[in-house]
Order: sequence, then C-alpha cells, then structure tokens
Amino acid sequence: MRKIVLSMFLGALVVGPVCAQELTGDKAEAAKKEILSLEHEKVAGLRGENSGHADWVEHYDSDSIVQVNADGSTRTKAQHLSELRAGDSKVLTMNQYQYEMHVYNEGNTVVVTNRATGTLQQHEEIIPVESRFTDVWVKQNGQWRRVVHDITNVKR
Repeated sequence: MRKIVLSMFLGALVVGPVCAQELTGDKAEAAKKEILSLEHEKVAGLRGENSGHADWVEHYDSDSIVQVNADGSTRTKAQHLSELRAGDSKVLTMNQYQYEMHVYNEGNTVVVTNRATGTLQQHEEIIPVESRFTDVWVKQNGQWRRVVHDITNVKR
C-alpha cells in the first residue's frame, strides 16, 4: 500500500505542476504511439544481452530518474547501469500487456501502467515474476525521457 501511495505522490510531483487536465485527440494519440514504441523497444532490449538494455537505459532514462524497485528499494541511473553492465541478472522472458496511458501537459507528459510476466536469472537462480509497472515519460528538449519507473510485484 505504501508503494502505491508513493507512486501516486511521485506521479503528482511530475504531473501536478503542469496542466492536470488529461489530453485527448490526435496529439494525445501521437504521444501514446511514440511511448508505446519506446516501451516495446525497452522489452526487446530486456530480452537481449544486458548491454542492449543498458544502452536503452543510458539513452532514455533521465539522469535524475526516480526508480522504485519491487522490494521498495531505490536506485540511481548510475547504479542501475552498473548492475546491467556487470551482468549480475538477466531477463530470460518478458511479456508486457494491459497498457494504460494518460497524456498531460499538451502531450509532453505520459503516464504508463502495464503488467508483466516473465522469468529472471539472478546468478544461478531462475525466478518467475509477475509485476505491475508505472513509467512517467516527459518530453525534454524534443526528446522523451523516462523520469519515474516503479515496479510492484503482483502476488500469484
């Protein structure tokens, strides 16, 4: 419950100062299409070698991203990149679905939620996962940057 409240608070921090009115129409649909493409690119990178996903994180995550992990811990972009490049864990399978997107700030802020199932390998252990994700994307200088990434494990 605390993670949900934290996620809502973080989302409000990003969305609160901008127009709180959700955008609809062609501009919103164009933003959703761009973000869905980036989300699919992220999943494709997850399934590949860690360097591919690390390159994606390097390019799209804001330097000041707020990342909340499923266990409630947080990590910086630099910490996340270090873990990916070290190869300590690897995504074996990943399927993301049930995407919901909300567009704000004249099409420059998109909040995405989705569910995911898959398997991870951490060292020699294979771990099945079922999670819910929240990503907040903000267009900065014409480029999309992920500024919030929150993971919540869903109990089976």
